[in-house]
Amino acid sequence: MKRRILVILLIMNILLFACSRNDNNSEEENSDPPFGLAFKEAYESCNDVLNENGTANRSIFIPEDNPFVISSAEEIVERIENGETFYVYFGFATCPWCRSVIEKAVEVTMKKGIEKVYYVDILNIRDTEEVNEEDEIVRTSEGSDAYYQLLEYLDNVLNDYQLEDSKGAILSDEKRIYAPNFVYVEDGKALRMTSAISEHQINPREELSAEALKDEEEAFDAFFQKSVDGCRVDKGC
Repeated sequence: MKRRILVILLIMNILLFACSRNDNNSEEENSDPPFGLAFKEAYESCNDVLNENGTANRSIFIPEDNPFVISSAEEIVERIENGETFYVYFGFATCPWCRSVIEKAVEVTMKKGIEKVYYVDILNIRDTEEVNEEDEIVRTSEGSDAYYQLLEYLDNVLNDYQLEDSKGAILSDEKRIYAPNFVYVEDGKALRMTSAISEHQINPREELSAEALKDEEEAFDAFFQKSVDGCRVDKGC
């Protein structure tokens, strides 16, 4: 009798252990990957890839748990109109200037505990303009509706769309979202922008010097400010 009881208990323990393992495996299978994984893959997939000029893209490494969330121009417009507070990065994966600063951007945001930085790929949403033979600005392709809305909402922090005429004079009739542009929006209002590109860096494909890396870190350190219990460290509560 005792032997039968022991056998039954042993079988029950085996079944319980198997169920527990299945539950754990199910949780692992159903867990979502880090939201920064898509951003990492988008940028690292371009490592060492030759561009149209035959030069290789800079090889970069981005941690899987980075805070960059792939978004869209339309979503950022909606967040602005809703009066939200957030960081947004405008760029694209093959942009050499973007690739020269993005590792430092990720490093600083993770060090400061920034929870999210929305990322908008602007490669194919912007308009393009050129100067014709009469030194007039001509739009050669249109941007998306959301892009023009962003130009309006972010106007106070954006740089001019600079084009040169035949005499070298700079012409401009609108603002431009360049790559890279990092923008901080507070309560739906754009407050500051940085590209974090160092004046020590002349060629976006050259090896980053210690001076350039230091400049990048200082720019991002000043730009990204961590909130504590709803109180912004640079402004108070």
